[in-house]
Amino acid sequence: YHFKVKAFDIIKIKKQPISSTYIRMLITCGKLKEAERLLSRPVSVLGTVIKGVSLGRKLGFPTANIDPHHEVLPPSGIYAAVAILDNKKLKGTCYIGSRSTFKKQKEKQVEIFIFDFKKNIYGKYLEIEFIKKIRNDRKFASTDSLVRQVKKDISYARRAFPSLFHATRYSH
Repeated sequence: YHFKVKAFDIIKIKKQPISSTYIRMLITCGKLKEAERLLSRPVSVLGTVIKGVSLGRKLGFPTANIDPHHEVLPPSGIYAAVAILDNKKLKGTCYIGSRSTFKKQKEKQVEIFIFDFKKNIYGKYLEIEFIKKIRNDRKFASTDSLVRQVKKDISYARRAFPSLFHATRYSH
């Protein structure tokens, strides 16, 4: 095969060995900024856009649902996020959770509402970068109260985006 293997010393920060296992633990515990610092990039998940139950569309917020292909996911919640589609970075809000307001799902769902976006992207490969957690997932008493909260989440994310990144880093 004509390749060489070179061993390196274990890298440590504050006596903590840095490894993929450690970074996965940071992500699952919600320590995304620390994981981002070690990765030198935003924490993200990759997946194929799949057909969902169109719940977001029925509520007025069409989302791209992804199959995250066994990726390590951050804790359930709502995140200011960036969708990377065909090398374009598009701002939005991402939901990770079990849709507890409706019929609770066994598997965590990952879906993103992309601001000002109406294209059909089923079957496309999508990367979602998690920028900042907005709030934890929770069960709502009614569909109306969920819709009101989603509107607040979107409004917060739209206002927060300029301060979350350098203006030249993201488009749209």
